[in-house]
Amino acid sequence: LLRPTVYSGETPCALACHHREVVLVPDLAVGQFAGSFWTDHGFHTFVTQPLQYRGMLLGSINLAAREQRAFSQREREL
Repeated sequence: LLRPTVYSGETPCALACHHREVVLVPDLAVGQFAGSFWTDHGFHTFVTQPLQYRGMLLGSINLAAREQRAFSQREREL
């Protein structure tokens, strides 16, 4: 099944790469990411970290969980 075009600014990992910072979404079903690939597959919490080497963006590492989860300040700093 083909999905509609997704523009880079419309995904958490694209936002992380664009701004070069961690993006944490406690519940994908609420807000701009509702109806995304991740919510369609039952995921709620999403964390993405851009990967850089000497200022050059290489990509991102993404973690998703099926349960909604809040993160402590200490966890956010890791």
